[in-house]
Amino acid sequence: MSAYGTSTRSTEYADLLEFDEAAALAGTQGVDDYAIIGDLHSAALVSKAGSIDWLCLPFFDSSSCFAALLDSPDAGRWLLAPASETKREVKRQYLPDTLVLETWWTTKTNGEAGEVKVTDFMPLRDHPYSARSCGVLTV
Repeated sequence: MSAYGTSTRSTEYADLLEFDEAAALAGTQGVDDYAIIGDLHSAALVSKAGSIDWLCLPFFDSSSCFAALLDSPDAGRWLLAPASETKREVKRQYLPDTLVLETWWTTKTNGEAGEVKVTDFMPLRDHPYSARSCGVLTV
């Protein structure tokens, strides 16, 4: 069991990640701060801050939809993360043998703790699933 719930998921690859939140939100973090999700036709890079900063659709050689990785957030990104302005801890992992990425944020604001989990994946083209889901785990 992990500190992030009672799930039986494997935490073999999970890390507690330290990152410069200001750099992440400004889109200036290094490429090693990214995880990849893909659908066999394209791929997206997801930052530790919860932002999809690189995505070309519908194929790898298509024009980019989000390009903050190469420029600034003004170049396009999709940010889904807690709005807390206090320091937050980040933990993320891929589900075993998949490119399904789970990211957890634990935040503290005014003495109140909260936890949010975002699941990122790119479904195969023939499956009508959402690419991102978000849930509040504790408040």
